[in-house]
Amino acid sequence: MAAARRFERLVHDERPLPPGERSAALRDALALWRGSPFADLSYESFLQGEIARLDELRLTALEDRVEAEVELGAHDGVIPDAARLAAQHPDRERLCRLLMLAYVRAGRQQEALDAYEATRRALD
Repeated sequence: MAAARRFERLVHDERPLPPGERSAALRDALALWRGSPFADLSYESFLQGEIARLDELRLTALEDRVEAEVELGAHDGVIPDAARLAAQHPDRERLCRLLMLAYVRAGRQQEALDAYEATRRALD
């Protein structure tokens, strides 16, 4: 539980930071993540809301890290993570937008269009 609270605090505290510091803070926060929250108690109905909330916070932190790295110009480096995450979560429009932006800024326009088409199909 302490790691979850520390994760939340780190994710919350990074928001006003410049992109380089934000990326580093998010990497530190995400390094705390180990498997599913409350994995040993995941069958308990009273924890389902908290598990879903922490999973959503983790996905948002991943999106924030991708965004910070795109802002830093690390397009090529962030594409593999962003592509994997977009494939796992095709309904996360922000993540798909960031992937397309990284592709365009890396000069990979066709892949950006392919990502757009995949997102359009997934949301259709």
